[in-house]
Order: sequence, then structure tokens, then C-alpha cells
Amino acid sequence: PKVDTANPLRALAERAWLRALEHLELGGENITDTASPLTVLGLTPVGLVTKFARDYQIDGIIMHNTLSCRIVPFGQAHIRNVLPRYLDIPVTFFESDMSDPRSWHDIRIKMQLEAFIEMVAARKERRVRQP
Repeated sequence: PKVDTANPLRALAERAWLRALEHLELGGENITDTASPLTVLGLTPVGLVTKFARDYQIDGIIMHNTLSCRIVPFGQAHIRNVLPRYLDIPVTFFESDMSDPRSWHDIRIKMQLEAFIEMVAARKERRVRQP
């Protein structure tokens, strides 16, 4: 919304209030969401992922926790804990360091992701069979 230059303080307060309402509507609930760089765009990590999950009807979420860059995975643990409560969508993440290849373990990560994909497929199959 445009800022009313005749009363800019009121316009900013209204805009902050509308963002807070949208934040809560999309599932955000704490500082992990409000401190995100996405808030500059009027989005939050949980809110953005919730919106995508609903829009694209996803069955599960896999995230990469980048150990050497703390801004990239900001809020992932919160998303992993909160999103299943709101949408009943399983979430997992694997870790590695983009600047240190020693933290990448092909077998371990492949096993983790395969187990997660099998679990998502089984959940989807159960939902299809339920009346």
C-alpha cells in the first residue's frame, strides 16, 4: 500500500499491522520469522513455505542446511518444527558445508533422503486409500 504523506506515521502503523496479520495467517509465530531478511518483502520463512506448500500441493519438504552460510538456512529448524503442525507436511533437512567438501557424505545423505521420500510416498498412499 502507498504511504499517506499527509499522515505517514499512521500509514506505517497500518502497514505494520497488516503485515503482522498476514504473518499470523500464514503460520508465523516468533522472532525466527520476523527477523528474516524476507520480511523486507513482506514475507516470512514459514509464511513463504506455507504459501508454496498450499499453492503447489506439495507432499514433503527437503531443505539443505548450509553450515558455512548462516543466512541461507535461517529459520529452517523453525520451519521443520512448525510447518507439520499447520499443514501436516513432513519436513527434513540435510547438512553440508558449501566451502568444505569433507562435510558431504554421499551415502549418509542419500540414505536419509531415500528414507524421507519413502515415508512421504507411504503417507501419500495412506491418504489416497482413506475415504
